[in-house]
Amino acid sequence: MDRRVFLTSTAALAAAWAGAPPIAMAATPEDARLRAILDSFWEADLDEAPQLATSFGVDTGKRAAQRGRLDDVSSAARARWVAARKARLAQLSVIDQAKLSSMGKTDLDVVQYAYRKIVEGGERFTFGEGGYYAPYSPFVISQLSGVYQSTPDFLDSVHPVKTASDAEAYLARLAAFAGTLDANTADFRQDAARGVLAPDFALDATLGQLRRLRSPSPQEHGLTTSLARRAGEAKIAGDWAARAAAIVSAQIYPAVDRQIAAVQAARPQATPEPGIWRIPDGEAFYAGALAFQTTTNLTPDEAHQIGLKQVADLDARMDVLLRAEGLTQGTVGERVAQISKRPDQLYANTDAGRAELLQALNVQTDAMRAKMPRAFQTLPKTPVEIVRVPPEIEDGAPNGYATAPTLDGSRPGRFYINLKDTAEWPKFTLPTLTYHEAIPGHQWEGAIALSSTEIPRLRQV
Repeated sequence: MDRRVFLTSTAALAAAWAGAPPIAMAATPEDARLRAILDSFWEADLDEAPQLATSFGVDTGKRAAQRGRLDDVSSAARARWVAARKARLAQLSVIDQAKLSSMGKTDLDVVQYAYRKIVEGGERFTFGEGGYYAPYSPFVISQLSGVYQSTPDFLDSVHPVKTASDAEAYLARLAAFAGTLDANTADFRQDAARGVLAPDFALDATLGQLRRLRSPSPQEHGLTTSLARRAGEAKIAGDWAARAAAIVSAQIYPAVDRQIAAVQAARPQATPEPGIWRIPDGEAFYAGALAFQTTTNLTPDEAHQIGLKQVADLDARMDVLLRAEGLTQGTVGERVAQISKRPDQLYANTDAGRAELLQALNVQTDAMRAKMPRAFQTLPKTPVEIVRVPPEIEDGAPNGYATAPTLDGSRPGRFYINLKDTAEWPKFTLPTLTYHEAIPGHQWEGAIALSSTEIPRLRQV
């Protein structure tokens, strides 16, 4: 599990239920039977996904060995993951929905829907990323996908280094990283041979990020310095920097070189067309992804028309506001661009400017948290950290994203903002992003879900 896995459609529904007024929902024996099955699924997920276990702080006790492992990202593991969801549907078929409470019916409906869509897509679309992304993340390697960009972030921001055993587990994961890179490379080659490739401009960004991953000396690489810094802070004696650098040099860099070579070899096949329809069975893939993400029966054309209508409505409303500011010439987009260039709307593109921007986001978040009692009965106290996207992945990273806190609260939720160029963040644009990613958006939503005692853990994450 990497930084992009935080809230699925099921968790969003969980949060909606958790934030709603209390409803009388007497549990039934069939509810208990369903909960036992769903809890067994969650336990199996933790057993199969070491990074998931670490992300939620449960890689301890019987799962302590998980802390030294990475998720299996091979195509074989992907097929097993889809097959397991099919087997789970068979397990759920024994539940008598008529005997469930309203909450139990919701739990069953949500999980069955998600698994059906995963199986439908996974059996038809045998390409792309595996695990929590299967089957609707089409590219094994792109500017947004691939362990090359997710694992360094995971090791630095999620893997704990508080004891010597944590540091040893870090080194074990570092060595395993070379294997997952090669697994991605093998699947990338296989998919490319079938015509499944990201657009050329995306592959160019991917190559740029891969080269930046490869460019530092092993001793100065973030994979080395992260362990050395945190081991030093925790006063853990050992030659951690030298051992990490040796792994980076002997194992990781050769694997990165192999991946760069594979992407370079496939680059001439890529086209500038961004539409997913261009890949084999692409139109069906898009329709399946749409159904999975929206839980509707909308066709792509119907969804597109909704989007066009919403954009037209927003344009009309923005036009009124812009005219009130004296901006009457040009399209709405052109007038917004004018505001974006005003000096009073820009932060300096320096470390000091970035620090000022992050401070402003924290002020916005604190102010919004204070307003939450006006809209919510459940008021989680989980802290939120607002941090910069790691510079080495800024080129391909989205503008913002969130990661979940641990279940015990030992690590807060985080909202990452891409600060490659502060000019991309005029001051008037920042509240929307902050509210979406932090409070009352993903971090708030996730904290409510995780604090619920009624929702099965499987639906919370």
